Amino acid sequence: MLHVFYDGRCYVCAAEIQTYRKRARAGSILFVDISDPAFVAAEWDRDYDSLQRIFHVRLADGTWRTGVSGFIEIWKSVPGWSWLANLAEIRPVRWALDLGYLVFAWLRPYLPKKGCEDGTCTLRT
Repeated sequence: MLHVFYDGRCYVCAAEIQTYRKRARAGSILFVDISDPAFVAAEWDRDYDSLQRIFHVRLADGTWRTGVSGFIEIWKSVPGWSWLANLAEIRPVRWALDLGYLVFAWLRPYLPKKGCEDGTCTLRT
């Protein structure tokens, strides 16, 4: 089973995850919202800031993929999306995806975010 770590307060991130959630086979992907106050990064042997900076996916064997490599693992897992994973492995396409993701990851902290459920967000240290 894949474990997909995403920021549920990020509108763009949450929308993309919702797309995967609708199409994934039941039980094939566990989506972990790192913005949930109950989430503890140390339980996954990661620090919260690194999970916030770049997209993380944990494979069934415990290895990690980040950024575009993580998306490729999702695309391999979601029915009908393996073509996208194959396309992303073509070198010029991969370079473009990596560059696009790095720009997005740099901009993401400045994008509007959803409010916290109770109106106050828990600060992470």
